Amino acid sequence: MMTRIIPTIHLLFYLSETVLQLVSAGYYFNATAWFTTLCCLVFLPALIVNLLSLIWVFRTMEFSNKQCGRILCALLHVLQLGTLWRYFKLLIAYDRTDSKEFNLLRLIQVSLQNAPYIVTQSYLIFASSTYPTYAIVSAVVSLLSLTYCMVLYSETDNQNKKKNLKISQVLPMIVQMCWHLLTLTSRFLAIALFTCALQFWTLLFIGTHWICLVITIEIQVLLSACKTPKT
Repeated sequence: MMTRIIPTIHLLFYLSETVLQLVSAGYYFNATAWFTTLCCLVFLPALIVNLLSLIWVFRTMEFSNKQCGRILCALLHVLQLGTLWRYFKLLIAYDRTDSKEFNLLRLIQVSLQNAPYIVTQSYLIFASSTYPTYAIVSAVVSLLSLTYCMVLYSETDNQNKKKNLKISQVLPMIVQMCWHLLTLTSRFLAIALFTCALQFWTLLFIGTHWICLVITIEIQVLLSACKTPKT
């Protein structure tokens, strides 16, 4: 049961956070700089994750000379549907390796997408006297998704020697989520407030950190894919 619940929650978070972030970006359509920034924070991580997922698939998965399957898989990733493809693959035929890859890719995506988005949206809320309610909802959903992915990947990595995540482990995960949620909330609020006060220098530091994070993650995933044998 947990093998279907966990990826389903992933998918629900993925769809809801993406839709809410795009809607929030649309609110700043007339402010070209902020509209472009928010859209980039949504689309660039998606491009990176789908590219890494496709490379990982071709490096680790054996298609048994089925060229049609290889082309279809590549097409879905080009259309930015790699996350949905991996979800339905897990739903139809669960595999522990696929599940771990799916959790890792989701962690990469929320780290690159949700974390900077929460900071940016929080800054816009603090710096503006008027803002839509769905902007707050979007930031909260993004924060919950980030927390969920962090805790789940950590938990599944710790339980690597066991077969599956059991229902008895749900309560400790909820406690960890609450702890991470409070920790991340305080940090994001602090960064947003510092950004309101210092603006350029804080944004320069965050932007540099984000670029370094992207490069580091790409290198680690590519090295991991090269070392993983085909299945």
